[in-house]
Amino acid sequence: MGKYKNLKVNESNNLTKPAMATGAQKKQILNTIQESLLDFLSQLNCITSCSDKVESPLFKKRSSLREIAQVCVVLKAIHEAVQSGISITKRHIYYLEKDLFTCQNTVDRIIKRLSKYVFKAPKEAFNVIAAPKGFFNGNVGFGKNQSSATTRLIPTVPFLANNSANTHIAGILVVEKYTVFEKIVSSHWFASMKGEILVVTGCGFPDTATCVFVSTISTTTKCPVYCLVDFDPCGLDIFASYVEKLGDVVVKLLLYKQVKGVFDQIKNTHKLPLNAGDVNRLLRIRAETNDDEVKNVVELLLENNCKIEMEAFSSTDESMLLTDSFLPSLFPQYRQKVEE
Repeated sequence: MGKYKNLKVNESNNLTKPAMATGAQKKQILNTIQESLLDFLSQLNCITSCSDKVESPLFKKRSSLREIAQVCVVLKAIHEAVQSGISITKRHIYYLEKDLFTCQNTVDRIIKRLSKYVFKAPKEAFNVIAAPKGFFNGNVGFGKNQSSATTRLIPTVPFLANNSANTHIAGILVVEKYTVFEKIVSSHWFASMKGEILVVTGCGFPDTATCVFVSTISTTTKCPVYCLVDFDPCGLDIFASYVEKLGDVVVKLLLYKQVKGVFDQIKNTHKLPLNAGDVNRLLRIRAETNDDEVKNVVELLLENNCKIEMEAFSSTDESMLLTDSFLPSLFPQYRQKVEE
């Protein structure tokens, strides 16, 4: 399952299962924490006299007392979670000492460093999970819970690992922004699909839970995955993030031909000018991608020196996104199935 191939898989239902610390792994994690702290303590004299010579995977060479305290709080939370056999979210760690961390990104950076240099394993291996931030709407239920036509928060990775999915969908539509997602799931077109299409949003760059959810459903149902993002550098990077993290799951970028076809009709207020940073990012994306559709989008934006957000096609007064020439035209087989 792409980036998540190192997570254990429950063969009975193909659900991705996090490699939570148990048995020997639990002992190894606890020993690693102890050894890393002892190594740091043995260098305290060197830290105060010649910090450039300190080589500890826990801290940067010139870590301040505040940064050291931040790492210690994170390690304490991990130690307690592993010892108790529970999982904790990065958000939970942040709120343990909100004033000390000042922002969520601080915890994210520390967890990433611990994962890469100290434990040398995914964060799930030391019982840390990301709090889900994505949403979905469609014919999907878990365990004894049946599917419902409501927008729901994507479950956590441990929940996905321990609860089988009940679904009969034929396609997955991944949307970059919640505002566009909300517009789609509240439309008559989506209602007419009668649950055939599952709509998902990661609310920006996808978190682990969103990717595991999409990968799990796609692998289970063998259905295609389509992606709807802004035609700008950030949107294309988000698409690339899904492609990378979903691995063997094929993800198709939507709406290039449709947007190009109505380009001259788009109001100038929706054509946002590119800045130097945008141009550099687009050139980098073009050089890195092998996806012809992405290259076409990049060329369209560079030639016209502008970027376009999907809100240009989904606002209340210009709901072009849901007209027959846009999204509905991409899913004719599902519409035909519903009509039959």
